[in-house]
Amino acid sequence: MPRRQTTIRLTESLVDELDREADEQGITRSEHIRQILSERHETTVNAHRLEKIEDRLHQYEDRLTDVESRLRHQEQQHSKETQSLSHRVIEWVK
Repeated sequence: MPRRQTTIRLTESLVDELDREADEQGITRSEHIRQILSERHETTVNAHRLEKIEDRLHQYEDRLTDVESRLRHQEQQHSKETQSLSHRVIEWVK
């Protein structure tokens, strides 16, 4: 696809950051900027996917909290029943 030249103004620190990133990848600054721009749609898609995953995670956390609460309640009931049975056995043995 033919390329069209575009001029943009960036801060020196941003250009330095882009240059470092491009150097790490072994590509030119221009190629790095093209990659960033071409991947912007993927970022949006990934953000939506992440949001859905976070929603599911919160649902699982809520369910886990509910299960923990029910388990605590059952443990308390079990403890009361055990104490009651212990008292009965002690009274029966006397």
